[in-house]
Amino acid sequence: MLEKLYADGYVYDIEIYKNLFCLTTYSLATSEYKTYLWYDDVDDRQALANFIATNPILISFNGWNFDDAVLVHLLRHPNITKLELWKFAQTLINGERNPYRYDLPFVSYDVLEVLRAGFNTTSLKMCGVNLKHHRIQDLPIHYLDEVR
Repeated sequence: MLEKLYADGYVYDIEIYKNLFCLTTYSLATSEYKTYLWYDDVDDRQALANFIATNPILISFNGWNFDDAVLVHLLRHPNITKLELWKFAQTLINGERNPYRYDLPFVSYDVLEVLRAGFNTTSLKMCGVNLKHHRIQDLPIHYLDEVR
């Protein structure tokens, strides 16, 4: 099982603003990063859909509650606007449940849920501290702002 995870696993994270969608992946097999943007004239949504069609294993922190839902919502609503996608993301932040949790087009592992299964909850920043990561920071742009 670990061999498949390392061969097909991608750590991923979504950042979303009213006028920008950004999904970044990190390949466990190649240690390479890939970013999919939807901002101004850049629209990588088709490339993102093609990537998901390769059946990756997606690994996230709190993905079951947020990232997975935003990604699936984007894939299932190809005519959605960035603002509509952002509004959907806000419903999740405000406590709505992931409506796609048991209907994902990819395999999903959530590190936060793995920690909870061990009856230990911690923040993403604390995970970074415990792993002695070289940089831990907040995003420099507030989630309610528009990106310029």
